[in-house]
Amino acid sequence: MTKMKNKVIVVLLLLFAGAMSLYAQSETVCAKVQMQILQEATLERLAFDAQLKLSNNLSDYSLTDVRVDVSLADEDGGAVTELFFIKVNKMENIDSIAGDGVIAPVKQGVINWLIIPGRDAGGDTSTGKRYACKADIFYTVAGKQYNITTWEDWIRVLPEPRITLDYFIPQEVRGDNPLTEEIEPTVPFPLAVRVINTGYGTATNFRIESFQPEIINNEKGLLVDFEIIGSWINNQEAPQSLKIKFGDIAPQGGASVAYWQMEASLRGEFTEFKGSFMHSSDLGGEMTSLLDDVRTHWLVKDMICDLEGKDDIVDLLADSDMDGTVDLIYESEGIETEVHTSVSEIHGVPTPENLKVTLTANPVPGAWIYTAVSEPTGGTFKIGKVVRSDGKIINEQNWWQDENNFYLVDFDVKDEYVIYYTAESFDTEPPVTTLEIGEPKYGVAPVYVKSDTRFTLSASDAGGVEITRWRAVGGDWQTTTGFYLQTEGRQTIIYQSKDVIGNWEEEKALEVEVDNTAPASSVEFDGIYYAVPE
Repeated sequence: MTKMKNKVIVVLLLLFAGAMSLYAQSETVCAKVQMQILQEATLERLAFDAQLKLSNNLSDYSLTDVRVDVSLADEDGGAVTELFFIKVNKMENIDSIAGDGVIAPVKQGVINWLIIPGRDAGGDTSTGKRYACKADIFYTVAGKQYNITTWEDWIRVLPEPRITLDYFIPQEVRGDNPLTEEIEPTVPFPLAVRVINTGYGTATNFRIESFQPEIINNEKGLLVDFEIIGSWINNQEAPQSLKIKFGDIAPQGGASVAYWQMEASLRGEFTEFKGSFMHSSDLGGEMTSLLDDVRTHWLVKDMICDLEGKDDIVDLLADSDMDGTVDLIYESEGIETEVHTSVSEIHGVPTPENLKVTLTANPVPGAWIYTAVSEPTGGTFKIGKVVRSDGKIINEQNWWQDENNFYLVDFDVKDEYVIYYTAESFDTEPPVTTLEIGEPKYGVAPVYVKSDTRFTLSASDAGGVEITRWRAVGGDWQTTTGFYLQTEGRQTIIYQSKDVIGNWEEEKALEVEVDNTAPASSVEFDGIYYAVPE
């Protein structure tokens, strides 16, 4: 007898078996570290529980040399056992079915098998395929051999999913540059994945659980760290930062997009990005695996294919074969769309009186294009919007800028765009930083404090503050806004802030004396006189 059940299949994924180039702290050359991320992909799939009960009603003899062979056949009677993974799950009152099993007198042997269909056993139609399952039983009683065959039990195998995972990561990662005195802020970056199901069955309860990144090679001993800080699935923040639940993914092209938000403590560039996977051998390994492939790509930008009829879930602009050419959009709807590179030029420089410049590009009708062009302010001034010559306002996710360039991806490109800068970009006033000193404290210059006196920095700016930092004279810059001073003695605290436009405040200084030693008092007597009356 067989019954249908769902079985969880686990696939181990290994990402980042490659290198990242970073600046060595005391050198002008790059150093490399190797990092890996281990992940587990799991989904439910069809399996069958087959059970055979073999009774020995004899009171004087055991059934010996017991062997049971399970076989399957298609509807035409053809042998198809090789299409299935068959595993004994448990046995009662019998210890083997390989030809040396024994069932004691007046006992019933019970054997359970797990039968998992192979990748193609379900066919390509929604009704699936029917198979006959039977068992051939061999045993000996008092030296005489017997052979019986069970009735056929029919099972229906439904089509299975076939999963491909496309992983994406940007080449450049922003964090602190150890070659500069300034502590640059960490900029989160995505590790994205698109799951696509090309099979004829639904991928049920698909999920990926990630472990935190692990550095496996750091020859120069750089003080660098990587961390996953959050995750998103189809534009929604996932409740758990490491585990993403995709749910059910429809057959024949169904897809879903997710990403993990990561941080790197140092600035660098990925030079390799590879992925591999390993099947769970306990449940059939490659024979029953529903994962076809793991592919890796350089991520250029998460964007939106905002054409009529498209969804609003993030799409992924990529260098698909990692050769330095932006060439494909991996759409959330499960298709890959070709991207053409267009030559463009920006005319003019923005001023407070004229906040806009014009971009001209070579039009490519009826296709997606990508263009990168030198940005006239070097990333100093913030862009507010981009408008195409036909009046379309370009989606904010489809243009971006850095300290060197302006980037645009658009469909059915026109020959002219207007780039509007924000008025706040022309702010020339630096932030104002205030240092508040908690208790205990005394005096003004210097201010006397103890090691448990808290210092708190706060900064204000009309356009927004990017970074606030402080240091003791002779020490390194720190970006904590609340701190304590542990070293006793007199020292000078330097502090300042920078706004989002890049305006640095002049350094401010405060002289403090850290004194944790209580005062000591003493009384001295210079002789004691005692008068006696005469």
